[in-house]
Amino acid sequence: MTSPAHKIFGNSNQRGFWLRYFLNASIRSGLILMSLAGFPALAQTVCTGTPAECIEAQKQLCKDEPAPPNLVVDKSVEVSGVLVDDSEAPFVFENTIIQLRDSKTQRVLLELPVNLKGQFNLGVVAPGSYRLIAALRGKEGNLRRLPLAEQPKLMTCVGEGDCRVEAVQHIHGTDNPIDFCDPK
Repeated sequence: MTSPAHKIFGNSNQRGFWLRYFLNASIRSGLILMSLAGFPALAQTVCTGTPAECIEAQKQLCKDEPAPPNLVVDKSVEVSGVLVDDSEAPFVFENTIIQLRDSKTQRVLLELPVNLKGQFNLGVVAPGSYRLIAALRGKEGNLRRLPLAEQPKLMTCVGEGDCRVEAVQHIHGTDNPIDFCDPK
């Protein structure tokens, strides 16, 4: 039995063959091009060792992660700023915090919440080089990284007057092993 639509449009095995051929060829071509371009959405990190070896490799990766200073202040000044993504839109989640750390010892000097517009105020900061990080404070008190985000790049406070910094969080692709390390 045929439907009213089949009576109007007909049903052609030939047309079905070409449609399937076109769709299959398009899908195959798309997958090949994405793999050649290194399409990040298809990337996945896999540990091929034993569970103990994988845990040890992750610990070593976290330990070796560089944590250079990213805030340089040339004189005592009030520092405020905003936490944004690459498009300059606020990049915050509930319980987002900013930490100011000693760049040599990684000791936390100041921790404060970021408002929903991404704004923060560190108060008066002495001259020096610091590590400014953004993280999430969990309900259990633990600290974890903002999802899919790198820590802010270099910001400097020079000249006269108060300093306002834009802490840009570069968003990267999925499945970055560093995302599972503690923020530093």
